[in-house]
Amino acid sequence: MERKQRRGKPISASELGRFLYCERAWWYGVQGEESSHLEALERGAQRHEAFAGEVRLAERVRAGLRVLIWLVLAAIVLAAIGLATGLL
Repeated sequence: MERKQRRGKPISASELGRFLYCERAWWYGVQGEESSHLEALERGAQRHEAFAGEVRLAERVRAGLRVLIWLVLAAIVLAAIGLATGLL
């Protein structure tokens, strides 16, 4: 078993979460031990990736709707100006 080097390596949020969840499991990971729950970890990673895709899609939809709202507001303003000046 090869021991991982920690010196100078920043601590990630997921590593901090593992430590807070279970200090012993975190320590085993630092020592290079493999988890016995690799299947569950893989499923969790896939679920997180799927959720991240849904979030990215929602952000794109939100941005598109924002543009649509601005276009509708511009059309209303232009229509109001047209009505006020007798162009429509």
